[in-house]
Amino acid sequence: MMAAFDAYHKWLGIPPKHQPPHHYRLLGLELFEDDPDVIDTAANRQMAYLHRCAAGPHAAESQRLLTEIAQARLCLLNGQSKSAYDEKLRNELAAKIAAPVPQPPAPVPQPAAVPPVPPARRVPVETAEHDAASQPVVAPPPVAPVVPAGRPAAESAPTIRPAAPSGARSVRGELLPAATAGTRPRPVRERRSADTAVLIWSAAGGLTVVVLLAIAMFSGGNSSPARSGGNGGNDGAGGGSSQSGGSGNSAAGTITNSIGMKLRLIPAGSFSMGSAASESHAQEQEQPRHTVRLTQPFYMGVYEVTQDEFRRVMDSNPSHFSSSGPGAGKVKAATDRWPVETVSWSEASDFCRRLSDLPEEKAAGRTYRLPTEAEWEYACRAGAGTPWPFGSSAANLDRFARYRDNASGRPGSVGEKQPNAWGLYDMLGNVWEWCSDHYDRDYYAESPSEDPQGPQNGTSRVLRGGSWWDSAEFCRSANRDFYLPTYRDYEVGFRVVCEAKGATESASASGSDSSQKTVVTNTVGMQLRRIEPGEFLMGSSDALPLAQEQERPQHRVRISRPFYIGVYEVTQDQYRRVMRTNPSHFVASGSGASKIRGIATGNFPVETVSWTEAESFCRQLSGLPREAAAGRTYRLPTEAEWEYACRAGSSGTWHFGDSAAVLGEYARFRDNADSRTGDVGQMKPNSRGLYDMYGNVWEWCSDRYDRGYYGWSPLTDPQGQSNGTSRVLRGGSWWDSAEFCRSANRDFYLPTYRDYEVGFRVACDITAP
Repeated sequence: MMAAFDAYHKWLGIPPKHQPPHHYRLLGLELFEDDPDVIDTAANRQMAYLHRCAAGPHAAESQRLLTEIAQARLCLLNGQSKSAYDEKLRNELAAKIAAPVPQPPAPVPQPAAVPPVPPARRVPVETAEHDAASQPVVAPPPVAPVVPAGRPAAESAPTIRPAAPSGARSVRGELLPAATAGTRPRPVRERRSADTAVLIWSAAGGLTVVVLLAIAMFSGGNSSPARSGGNGGNDGAGGGSSQSGGSGNSAAGTITNSIGMKLRLIPAGSFSMGSAASESHAQEQEQPRHTVRLTQPFYMGVYEVTQDEFRRVMDSNPSHFSSSGPGAGKVKAATDRWPVETVSWSEASDFCRRLSDLPEEKAAGRTYRLPTEAEWEYACRAGAGTPWPFGSSAANLDRFARYRDNASGRPGSVGEKQPNAWGLYDMLGNVWEWCSDHYDRDYYAESPSEDPQGPQNGTSRVLRGGSWWDSAEFCRSANRDFYLPTYRDYEVGFRVVCEAKGATESASASGSDSSQKTVVTNTVGMQLRRIEPGEFLMGSSDALPLAQEQERPQHRVRISRPFYIGVYEVTQDQYRRVMRTNPSHFVASGSGASKIRGIATGNFPVETVSWTEAESFCRQLSGLPREAAAGRTYRLPTEAEWEYACRAGSSGTWHFGDSAAVLGEYARFRDNADSRTGDVGQMKPNSRGLYDMYGNVWEWCSDRYDRGYYGWSPLTDPQGQSNGTSRVLRGGSWWDSAEFCRSANRDFYLPTYRDYEVGFRVACDITAP
């Protein structure tokens, strides 16, 4: 008959004589270990190993031990329960030490109260139960054992978290210590494999909650654990406060709903999702990098959902870091504007449903939900193809994210850091954000190219963005994490998406208050997109191989005012309607007629236009009665505005990344142009919805050219040199190779210069009439 399988012994090396093990032995710890980080790391290590056994013939044993480890961790990470457990364990050990010792035949006189112990005799604290690897200590007198002072009660979660140890390595998004235990790579997290998530310690629960959570997690359940109540402090704390109300215009760039939540309209568009294999921090689940197209615009929360917003909808505040939460010791001010955390996916989804059901939101036709993973990354990147929305280096992450290096062991008010190019705050850091998708490690290999919704099924849900506890490598646009929908932790929150029903991507030319429309269509059929203020890195870094001297030094520029820019280059038809002429080479009556026989060119970009003629077009268009009545004044964009609009949040060579391999999808240039221009808008747009920013025709800017201007350019709204003979051209043309069709590339000619690779697009300042 086969002996029963001994999981303790086979997997954890705990022999029968030491079973059932106490919490410290179960986690492989020294007796009475007092460092929460060491305790949590040890539990993670044991759980990671047991997960490898979960798919074998002893899966039930694996789950039983995982539950026991979860209970042990919960007990040892809670100050009050640990003190009680330690006292009980000390008494048990002292009782074993005080057990009768076999006596020799001849009686030996004993003191009545305390039997003597030979001074040189050293025995382990646990006597017969002690592991060989444990350090021996001098045994205390059996009747009056020396008991260390009890561990004082502490808050349930550690308040100071050590930095990652040097030499740490990354494995599937988890930071593993290089040599020693004692620092945990992630707070209250476990190592996982495939689609398995395991129990974490929750500040809101007790032992009963842990058992229920463990059962739910191991059975794939999705019921939410009980939420702790309480509020998060007084109103008015923190920056970036929302305005109250609910009368936001659904066609505007930003709306404010009935609970003061601000949401930004994100345009439809395409982007490269995931990480390139060449990126140093790329993880397997972030590959392959693939092109995704989002066909519908949507509104996304400008900020993560705050504790005040959550309480107004749900009548509770589960947050660890609030005046009534377990982390109150880390809270020095009101937390209304801090992100809500310790929220499960199920609770976040319930918040969206309840918010959608509010009478004011129903009346406005607004339906809220969690973003898809694709929507989240698209909004986070804001046009950038680099690991971070601001570039390929984490050097500037401190300006955009609250993360391990600057967070002081806690989250903070939303909106205190700089936003990305689309005006969204804290997309990286502060708290992880739930997405709607089920998680599948290999999903990217089979993901639809349009509007992916994630796998059809699965036990876990996706988290994005990193948190206050995470290092820079986890606070990347492409980084993915996942947990069961019941998972709750004090670094996990969410932000909402609102369906853009009724939000039109264009407004009529005669519409009221056109200064707030995202896209305006004017009286000659020209579409203009609103570009919000922001900062970007202008020019090329020395590290970029194609950088030219006149593109240096790369420098930070602030665009302080919103402006409109043409979605397309000015077409031949639009130019003719305003100027009553068409100077183009590629037109039936032009010198290049042989290249376009049988092709209508009204939607080709106008070319062979001088800077002076482009300026004259802007003046005459501004003077049209209906344009003047709408308060629209047209001009050429500044060089800084042009590059800011082109980059759309990126800082690399092209707005889609640092490789020209896909330039042909975005630009009509030498490799695919058939030696002529072509219809505007036939290639892919950048993530701001602007077409042909590269190729087709060079585009005039308003600035005078100076080769060394970047060395002393103003940091805010640079206008170019005050004098000079030449004007700037940007974007490259149908004739140019990829190196000239770059975001930072600059060219220049006299304002009278006319050529069949040179055209323009307009900028517009709108003052509401």
